[in-house]
Amino acid sequence: MTTVDDVVAARIAEARRRTEAAKQRRVALNAARQYGLVSRYRAKLAELDRRQSDSTKSAEAADVQAADIPVVPPPTGRPARH
Repeated sequence: MTTVDDVVAARIAEARRRTEAAKQRRVALNAARQYGLVSRYRAKLAELDRRQSDSTKSAEAADVQAADIPVVPPPTGRPARH
């Protein structure tokens, strides 16, 4: 026959088991969250790097195109209106 002490001990053990299971769930969720944050941050940095390299390439292309255009001085008769 079980005594009150045995019932109390069983309840305490069950509470500890639930507490430990909740702790393990939190650890697993935090690990998944950290993995997702790192993954998202890496993707963001890759996108920023891609955009920067694209803009650098387009700026270099614009410099080359601008160098091909001859600079024509303004006509010398009347001053230009601004």
